[in-house]
Amino acid sequence: MGVPVTVLKGLVHATGYGPSRKLERSLGFSKATQEKTLADLLERNRGTVYGKRHGFGDIRSSLEYQIRVPIQDYDGLSPEIDRIRRGDKGVLFPGCDRLHMFGLTSGTTGNPKTIPITDRYVKRFRQTYSIWSTRILRDHPGLVEGKYLAMYSDWRETFTDKGVPCGAVTGLLASLQPPWIRKRMVAPPQVSRIKDPAVKEAAVLHHALAHETVLWTSANPSTLLRLARSLAKNLDDLLRGLSDGTFPHLSELDPAHRNHPDFRPNPERARLIGQRIEAGGNVFPTTIWPNLQILSCWMGGTLTPYLSGLRSHIPGADIRDPGLMASEGRFTIPIDDNTASGVPDLNSLFFEFHPADGDEKVPIGSAEPLLLSHEVEVGKKYFLIFSCDWGLYRYHIDDIVEVTGRIGDVPLIRFVRKGSGYSSITGEKLSEDQVVKAIESLPDTFRNLRNDLVVAPVWGDPPGYLLFIEEGPDLSEQECCTVGERMEREIRGLNCEYEAKRESHRLQRLRVALVQPGTFDRIKGEDIERAGGRSEQYKLKRIQGDLEFANRFGSYRIIET
Repeated sequence: MGVPVTVLKGLVHATGYGPSRKLERSLGFSKATQEKTLADLLERNRGTVYGKRHGFGDIRSSLEYQIRVPIQDYDGLSPEIDRIRRGDKGVLFPGCDRLHMFGLTSGTTGNPKTIPITDRYVKRFRQTYSIWSTRILRDHPGLVEGKYLAMYSDWRETFTDKGVPCGAVTGLLASLQPPWIRKRMVAPPQVSRIKDPAVKEAAVLHHALAHETVLWTSANPSTLLRLARSLAKNLDDLLRGLSDGTFPHLSELDPAHRNHPDFRPNPERARLIGQRIEAGGNVFPTTIWPNLQILSCWMGGTLTPYLSGLRSHIPGADIRDPGLMASEGRFTIPIDDNTASGVPDLNSLFFEFHPADGDEKVPIGSAEPLLLSHEVEVGKKYFLIFSCDWGLYRYHIDDIVEVTGRIGDVPLIRFVRKGSGYSSITGEKLSEDQVVKAIESLPDTFRNLRNDLVVAPVWGDPPGYLLFIEEGPDLSEQECCTVGERMEREIRGLNCEYEAKRESHRLQRLRVALVQPGTFDRIKGEDIERAGGRSEQYKLKRIQGDLEFANRFGSYRIIET
């Protein structure tokens, strides 16, 4: 028996009331809120190895903190994280804090980053989620009267030598949701462990068709768009399976999953959906599920091109961004529909900002003051640096955000893109280091003749990457195909998230694009002129993150295998 709607509303309100009130009180007192957040963080972690090394116990202000503690990226903290993987306690966070798992995310090299996910991480994440849920329920009270289609991945993909799980943080957080939330999720936990993307997609849609869904959620909008398209393409087979109680991939599922009630014959439900489609004259999800009100997915950065397709395939549903988040944490809480902007979680994390308008890079390894949240300017872009209670201090995540407005003295910020040397169309976070390694794997006979090679994203269905090469009489189409296949294979081996996006067909394979001789010299000249004629420091970026960059080559010819 499900939780009554009135009770569910009360549970959501009770869970989110305290954190929401705390957030609202911070809106006029950004500086004071951040100073308290930092003081609490330093006090809790003063006894850790890292805290003792940098004198956390003696720091009395944010300025002292910035002067005494160096700015770090993942590579700088990796020795401490490696100690935690080996089982050491009290290195970056107190030894009493439970380590649930390591979150896997793509690093700049072939080895994925492993982010410690502790009790404090989970607690903070659930608090921000409760704020988000309370706000969205206020705007869409009908969300308590249906079920949720949630896409997430396995949090136990691999294990460390000490037996600690490594995988997707979303899977852990889903498993730790309160029972009254888990019962609202149409896909059971076993779905997250399905490796084949096509089978996973079919299973999610089969489960969803058996219920009335009111919210679809996946961080990446491309995932929701693929579901909508697959639904329209395979609807007859899906409805037949729903009616007959058949599923073509049943033998590929976990034994416990095969016995799920949704795989029993349900002709009445299939007939109802058929009647809705006939009355509506289309197969939009909002026709099949007339109470589907909200899509929750990222709306910012390089993901914005997906939004028009999402709105055309799922018309009538609003979009609520879940906030800027990564394996390292959740940073913002959007409080309105149809915007990527949100308020930073000032009560959980300590934020710093470094201007991202020019060529100046964040000074990794140095200890110097950066801007605080009350000091940033509307309309400006900044690199985001943060400190948190689960062991990341003055951590440079290489995300660029834009300040889009203010509530009191608190900035509203939205994600723009990864920093220089990255590209991420669907969350793959392809780095220049990885592209360079892939280029270095090419035969010397090829590289010695062609120094100018650039990988850039292009839009499509699905989108993908092109390797731009200048044409020449000694370059055959067969050699282009061989080079493209080698680059693709190397990048898939170096970047676990690129590999996952290729497997799920959210990215198409890397292809070679031929441009006219002299094109790279022209582009270099334009860049040097734009930089004021200073050619001595010019470096050709091997990876471009801008979807418009390919237009700079003018015409080009794509080599198809």
